[in-house]
Amino acid sequence: MKLFEKTINNKSLKDKIEDILKIEKLKFFEIIENNNQVVLELKMRLEIGLIDCYVDIREKANLVKIKSITSIRLPENKKNEISNYLNIANNMLSFGHFELEYINGDIHVVTYFLCEDLEKDLTEIFKRNLYTNFNIMDYYIPGVMDIIYKDIDALTAINNVNNTLNYQLN
Repeated sequence: MKLFEKTINNKSLKDKIEDILKIEKLKFFEIIENNNQVVLELKMRLEIGLIDCYVDIREKANLVKIKSITSIRLPENKKNEISNYLNIANNMLSFGHFELEYINGDIHVVTYFLCEDLEKDLTEIFKRNLYTNFNIMDYYIPGVMDIIYKDIDALTAINNVNNTLNYQLN
């Protein structure tokens, strides 16, 4: 029996998530399907620009992981400061987190949830995770752009994003 033939209320987790994406009018493509996982890819336009979003569904583990990747290419000489910035942002986030692939400079936002016994709330929880992921990108990536193009440090960038004063500058 294939992993995603298992059903609860006549639908697999994959089918339920695909239904949610269709209701939200989000276009997606299945890029991986095997006995362990299904990965759906969405191309999204956010305020910060284009991103690639991947919904990784692991039904046996009852896990859904949402990962968005910016199209920004980081200059080598800015990676350390951007890494500091993302670390500060991660400490401020109560949900979701940034990852930096240091070698190629990709910035990811990751949210995930366990979906055991979520039959009634799956739609709301999935949508909250998906849109929180996008909102984190839109909120914090302008600080990355400031570090790259305005040549400011991580603390100044995070303060600019949060619209707070950096008292060390006074």
